[in-house]
Amino acid sequence: MSHIDTVLLDVGGVLISEYDQTGNDVQQRVGLDDETFGRLWPDIVQQYGSGKISEESVWDILAKHGGRHVEVSEDVIGRPFIANLVIYHDVIDAVQKIADHGIRIGI
Repeated sequence: MSHIDTVLLDVGGVLISEYDQTGNDVQQRVGLDDETFGRLWPDIVQQYGSGKISEESVWDILAKHGGRHVEVSEDVIGRPFIANLVIYHDVIDAVQKIADHGIRIGI
C-alpha cells in the first residue's frame, strides 16, 4: 500500500479566491483599445508574474503603446485583488489537520 507523505496545494482558487478582473481593471485605467491591449497583456502578465519585469515596467510598456501613464503607487493591480480577497478558512483548517498528521504541505 502506498503512503502519502506530501500534499501540494495551489493558492488561487484553493486557499483563497481568484480575482480574474485584473486585465479589465488595467485596460480601463490605461485606456487602450481591445486589439492593442489583447496583443500586449498576455506577455506582460507572463513576464510580470514570473518576476522578469517590475510593475513599473508593466506601466512603461503599456504607455509606450499609447496607454495613459500609471504610477506604481496607484496600486491598480493589488488594490482590487485585496478588496475582493476571500480566504477559505475551512480549507486552511483542513490542511492544518493534514499537517498535524505528519504530512508535509507544499504551497
